[in-house]
Amino acid sequence: MAKWLNSNTLDNGLAVLDTAVNECRLISSYTPGDSYATVSTNTVCLISVAAGDIVLGDGAASSRQAQVGALSGTATANSGAAPDLHVALCTSGSSRVDAVTDETTDQEVTSGNTVNLTAFNITMNQPT
Repeated sequence: MAKWLNSNTLDNGLAVLDTAVNECRLISSYTPGDSYATVSTNTVCLISVAAGDIVLGDGAASSRQAQVGALSGTATANSGAAPDLHVALCTSGSSRVDAVTDETTDQEVTSGNTVNLTAFNITMNQPT
């Protein structure tokens, strides 16, 4: 259940996700800090992210969040049996992995099938 934010996202906030991210990748395995090349190799489904797919907003308890809308695409690879799937938000022009979160169903995916990702949030909390 690895979750991870790039140092650029940590330094510059959720606006990076809203303005720079242009790819959403469903990946078959992930280790925190994996490079863009590794994430690309592990991609099961690549979905283009367009303006409006990620919206900044308020979260619970005064937090802020990047709200990623539901996305879908066609799988280009098999996930393998019993995968530990993750969703990576990436900026292709910078070859940067901006944020990674767990995909909780870990449902086996077959190449050529439609992949439907439900909406999810990347949240930054107030400091304590």
